[in-house]
Amino acid sequence: MTMRIRRVLLAVFGLAVVVFAAYALNRGVLIGSEIHRGSTSLQDRATAYLWRKHCRYLRFTGINDDASLTGQEREELDNYRCRFFDR
Repeated sequence: MTMRIRRVLLAVFGLAVVVFAAYALNRGVLIGSEIHRGSTSLQDRATAYLWRKHCRYLRFTGINDDASLTGQEREELDNYRCRFFDR
């Protein structure tokens, strides 16, 4: 009797792990982030430099980049944390 209960519990636990992994990959799991410097042209033909933080998420379809925040100072983007799950 105890052996059968262990098998059932192990099967339920295995199913829960598979369901959680599918849920996480459907939403997108954070795998890293990078900060890049970019530039934009202003109306008076001057160039302004902006920093952009890219968060990378692993999904069923592959790895997606999300340019989640843009700012004037790199330090303000260093303090910004990407969400663990996208969406």
